[in-house]
Order: sequence, then structure tokens, then C-alpha cells
Amino acid sequence: MSSVKFIYVRDEKKFPVGCFAYRILPANPVAKDRIVLEFGYSIYNPQDKFDRRSSRAVAESRLITACMQNSGDGIIPFAVARMLQTVADEEFSGFNAPNAFRLPNRFKKACANMADKLVTRAMAKTIHNEADNNELLGVA
Repeated sequence: MSSVKFIYVRDEKKFPVGCFAYRILPANPVAKDRIVLEFGYSIYNPQDKFDRRSSRAVAESRLITACMQNSGDGIIPFAVARMLQTVADEEFSGFNAPNAFRLPNRFKKACANMADKLVTRAMAKTIHNEADNNELLGVA
């Protein structure tokens, strides 16, 4: 699957605590401004040694067999941040049941922090690009 991308989620000590596999699809073939982001993820078990290869394999396998979806506008960094925040907030259907598995707080916090960083970087890049475009166009 060449269209699958991976993100490693790290805690405040920069230790990997999980891996996301995701792919981006157009929500509507005609309107390119909306996308659907399908994703799966794996969570690091502190009793095991972290292995990037197996973490990616589990995340991609979950993407293929039991993917979750998040849709929104076509700005990819914001869509990925929304995916991370959705997981951090446990806002998808699998976690609404009273006896459902709960995500470790360390993983949820790392997802929320990474979502914030992605949004901050995307906003800075947008502002920077806007300033460059204004300079090129001669707009004051």
C-alpha cells in the first residue's frame, strides 16, 4: 500500500508510545476541498521492547481490517491533527460502550500534544506563505 503514511506518536520524553497508519481519500471526486482520512493505530506496551517495524505492521493491519474514519476540509496537517485529537479525546464509536477498553493516558496526552504541534506548524506555514505571496504580489 504505497498511499499509506505513518506517524510515530512520542511522549514528553521523546519516547515512542504509538504509531498511526493513515491514508487520505477525496470525500467527493468532484469537490477536492473535502477529504476522508482513514486510520489505524498501535499502542506501545511498556512490558515490551518498542519495535518500529512491528508497530507499523500492527497499525497498517488495523487500517486495513478495522479502519476508523475522520472527514474534514482538504488541509492535510489539520486533518491529521483532527485524527490525533479524536483519538486523544476517545470520541469515536468504539469507546462509547461502558466496558470498552480505555486508551492509556500517556498515549492520549502524546496524541493531543502532537495534534497541537501540527496545528501550530501548519498555521505558521500558512502565515509565512501568505506573507511570501503578498511580497511577491507587491501587497503591503
